[in-house]
Amino acid sequence: MFRKINPNYLTGFGLTLVPFMVIAHQIDGIEGLTVCLALLLLREGADIADGLIARRAKMVTDLGKLIDPLFDSIAKITLFFSFAASGWMDIWMLAIICLRDLFIAYVRAFLTTKGIVLAARSSGKYLHALPQSLAQILIIFGYLLVELGVSLPMEEISWTLLFIATMCTATTIFDYLYAAYAQINGIS
Repeated sequence: MFRKINPNYLTGFGLTLVPFMVIAHQIDGIEGLTVCLALLLLREGADIADGLIARRAKMVTDLGKLIDPLFDSIAKITLFFSFAASGWMDIWMLAIICLRDLFIAYVRAFLTTKGIVLAARSSGKYLHALPQSLAQILIIFGYLLVELGVSLPMEEISWTLLFIATMCTATTIFDYLYAAYAQINGIS
């Protein structure tokens, strides 16, 4: 069954949802937030599925190792820009997340000049992608609840979730630097 689905197509599909997700986020009210949340959940589901299929069907490729984290970063950062434009996110948080991803992209590009493909690290999944995904989902869901009449301190909740996601993201730089150093020097 998995052999019929190319995981790189799922990765690309997830990226095509991003503009629609941001447009929906910028639409005021319940409808915009509902569509944004649904698209975000679909994109996150496609991201999980592409990795599972690639590993289980033994379809992991160097292209997939490069585009999956790149497309994930583009998707998350684009929605974070929309958050910042809406006043939901501080610019310094957005800057740290963007600079981390840019830095990691350049580390990966440098390693490819040495014939090394640096796949996504577990720290990138659990300290970068997971906290960011959870923050985005919970914040949109929280604002949707507010639109439905539930009283929540969403500014404080949003700031706290985004602070945690930002700090977790920043820590992953050290793991990627060590991995790059180890790859270059042949350290296991």
